[in-house]
Amino acid sequence: MTDNPAFPDLPVSVADLTVASNAFRDSISAALGGGVILTALRNEARVRVIGLLRDESHYVQIMAKTSLPMLLSSGVTVINRNSAQTPLVRAAILKVLREQSTQLRLILKRIPNARSYQVQLKLGDGDWQDGGIHPQARRLIF
Repeated sequence: MTDNPAFPDLPVSVADLTVASNAFRDSISAALGGGVILTALRNEARVRVIGLLRDESHYVQIMAKTSLPMLLSSGVTVINRNSAQTPLVRAAILKVLREQSTQLRLILKRIPNARSYQVQLKLGDGDWQDGGIHPQARRLIF
């Protein structure tokens, strides 16, 4: 955001943000050794960096209003908060692997926005059986 004419009066200087970020990084390393005081210092440095970043992002949001190009010119990441439901595409099996003599592992093509995968199994001409609900597309073991 340095020398960006769309954002002339930054509430936080780049130097202050760099100092706070470096202090936080150093406090993380120091806190790995343990101790209540070092952990408290790390947490304090974290709160400081988050506060500065919030000030900066609020300023960008106020200045850019509804102008997406202006917002993107700041370097701030845009997050879509749209929570409307959309239909999911049908899952595709990429591989079937033999894990052990009595186990098979399915690897499915990952579906964006899918939170879990419900599987049904059918052996020969038998009925469909519930294979459970799985949180990942790569670790479906039966």
